[in-house]
Amino acid sequence: MSMSATTTMDDKEGSKTLKIVSMKVSFFMSRDLKPQIGTFFGRRVIKRKIWVRLRKKRKGITITVYKHNRRLLNISGIRNLNHLEQTRKFVQEYYHSVNNSAPIGERIDNIMFSRKMFNNYDMPSILNVCRKLFSHSHHIQYDDQLLTSKGIFLKPRVKPNCSFILFRTGSSTIMGAKQISEIHQCQLMLDRIYQDCYLVKG
Repeated sequence: MSMSATTTMDDKEGSKTLKIVSMKVSFFMSRDLKPQIGTFFGRRVIKRKIWVRLRKKRKGITITVYKHNRRLLNISGIRNLNHLEQTRKFVQEYYHSVNNSAPIGERIDNIMFSRKMFNNYDMPSILNVCRKLFSHSHHIQYDDQLLTSKGIFLKPRVKPNCSFILFRTGSSTIMGAKQISEIHQCQLMLDRIYQDCYLVKG
């Protein structure tokens, strides 16, 4: 995947380009691990100030090992591809030092993509375009009477597949991806939807 897929454009309208904001990855380990749940923020002793800053911003990775499967290491809170590489290195080095265990495989369980924009689209037009283009593949849900319903939900008819939340501003959140390459297909879907929607003037 090219880095251009996660590069944002800084302008007054925000970014039309999706980026990875969160990943959950499972590592298959060579030895049993102690059941645990905790958060790792970085090397606390060496970089105390950075560690405290990350902790306050809750930017650590959450590590979970369940009793029923002690060779499966579940990690969430991975923010991008560089962070994924750092996490892989941490898993290799830390668990080798703790109990001489090593990762023998990995699986991406969930990727969240997102983009932030500041336009003002007409919600009925977004809804109509979604129904026209993607009602065959997704359930389209929107209730403008509910104050808690700020977006249009596209939920896949067949799983595994991605779920979308589309907002009036053009901002979007996408969940359920299993491969990083899915960001391209999701980007194409968003482009098709919003290019046919009306912008509210004024």
